[in-house]
Amino acid sequence: ATGTWNNPNQPQYPGIEKFQGRQLHSKDYVRMEDFTSQRVAVVGGGISAVQQLAEVSDVAKQTYWYTRSKPFFRASFTAEEGGRQTIDKVTKHTEAGNAPRSIVSYTGLIFNQDAKRAHANGALNRRPIFQGLYENGIIEEDGTKVEVDTIIWAIGFRPSLAHLDPLNLYNEKGGINIEGTKVEGKNNLHLIGYGPSQSTVGANRAGRDAVISIARDLKSGT
Repeated sequence: ATGTWNNPNQPQYPGIEKFQGRQLHSKDYVRMEDFTSQRVAVVGGGISAVQQLAEVSDVAKQTYWYTRSKPFFRASFTAEEGGRQTIDKVTKHTEAGNAPRSIVSYTGLIFNQDAKRAHANGALNRRPIFQGLYENGIIEEDGTKVEVDTIIWAIGFRPSLAHLDPLNLYNEKGGINIEGTKVEGKNNLHLIGYGPSQSTVGANRAGRDAVISIARDLKSGT
C-alpha cells in the first residue's frame, strides 16, 4: 500500500543541468510567499499545476504555464457519476496491463475556484511545452528564450514499487497485470494505490476489497 507520492516523476529536458535558477517538484511546494516578485514557470497540466499557478500568480512578478497538450476544462464534475465513470475507465486501462496514466488524463480539469483565481490573475495562458532549458530560463518551442527565476515541476508521480523490483512485475507494456488489487500469478500480492486505487478515496475502497479477497483466499486455502 505504498501509493505514488514517494516517487515523483523526474524532469528530463535538454539543458536542465545548465539552469541556474531554482527547481522544485510540486511535492516540495510549501507556500506561495516563497515566490514573491519572481518570474515562475509552472510545468504540468494537472490539478496541482493549476492550484500552484493560482497561488503563485498572486505574488509573483510573472508566471508562465507550460503543458504537453492543451488543457481541457470542464464546468463541473460529480463524484457520483463522473467518479464512477473515471474509475471504470482507469480499471479497464490498468487491467489490460497498460502502464497507469494520470487521473486528469481521464477527467480533464475542473474550472473551479483555483482555475478562476488563476484566470483572474491572467495566469491561465497555457504555452506549448518547451525545447529545453538554458542558464537563465526556458527555450520555448519556437526558440524564444524566456528568463525565469524558478521552475515548478508539477508533473505527477509514478507507482512507488521499486522495493518489489526483484519480483519482475512489469510487463512489456510497462504496466503490471492485475485483477482488482491482486497481481496475476501472485495470489499473495495485492497492490493498493496502483491504477484505479491511485487516489485517496480509491485506496480506501481498494483496501477493503483486498481484505475481502485475502480473507476469501485464506478460507479456501489458495
